[in-house]
Amino acid sequence: MRQVRPYTLLAPYYDELMSHINYEGWSAYIIDNILNYKKNNSRVLEIAAGTGQMSAYIRKVFSKLYVTEYSPEMLKVNSPKGLAVACDMGSLPFRPLFDAVYCTFDSVNYVLSKLKLLNLLREINRVLTPGGIFCFDVSLEKNSLKYEKAVIYNDDLPEAIISQKSCYNRKSRIHYNYFYFASEHGEILYEKHKQKIYPFEVYRELFIRTGFELLKCYKAFTYKKGKDSDERVFFIIRKPL
Repeated sequence: MRQVRPYTLLAPYYDELMSHINYEGWSAYIIDNILNYKKNNSRVLEIAAGTGQMSAYIRKVFSKLYVTEYSPEMLKVNSPKGLAVACDMGSLPFRPLFDAVYCTFDSVNYVLSKLKLLNLLREINRVLTPGGIFCFDVSLEKNSLKYEKAVIYNDDLPEAIISQKSCYNRKSRIHYNYFYFASEHGEILYEKHKQKIYPFEVYRELFIRTGFELLKCYKAFTYKKGKDSDERVFFIIRKPL
């Protein structure tokens, strides 16, 4: 059995794996929240864009949309229109340019240390114009406990994936997702995906340390007030004018 880099093998099957997601509905939610603070001629950045499913909808409203994704394999799946850059979201190749930045599907949880999360927020702050907003969702511990020990087999997965295993380490607060593949030579290959499940209050602390104003915290993809007992929350934070 051999480990490969995350999304090396998963990328071509990612859209099928996520076919249950209402991308159009989620995109409408992002659009609505950005338009509460910004105009539709704003310059917008999506980080951790995956295969570009969200950007296809959001570009219909925000034509000045830029897209970044860490995995080149993911970007190649649908070849998002406009400027698409493969880069680490903690090191963005832009000057202060954007009126809004957004990130979805708990991608921020892939930042595995508090120091790196602090640096990510500083980097977002750097590329935002004064008064710019950052919208993003995160997964909380209730969601990880729900899938603390779970195995999904081939019948419920894309054909190329043998199985998916999910497990959560309560002590380290790391959530692991393993995807197993069979190569054409019969070798078993796997990807290990890791996410850090931060306590709710860590985000508030880091917003203060990076100079962001917390505008809204919702139960993810609703307009109900978010709290630490939710599975996911959605933050809207603003850089000072």
